Amino acid sequence: MNIKQENTITVIAVIVAMIIGLALQAIFKLPLIVAAIIGILLGLLVGYIMMLVRHKKNKNNRHD
Repeated sequence: MNIKQENTITVIAVIVAMIIGLALQAIFKLPLIVAAIIGILLGLLVGYIMMLVRHKKNKNNRHD
């Protein structure tokens, strides 16, 4: 993936994580800090998944 595509995916993932966190906060009447923590954890999860995909792609490119 090129840098622009990775940055776009990251921004979209962070926005989706924030929306999910705020939705859960509103549904379950949680404090706002809980929504922030959920957003951070989901952002970390997406970052980890992107790192694994990039690592696998680089690994496959070396063997070709």
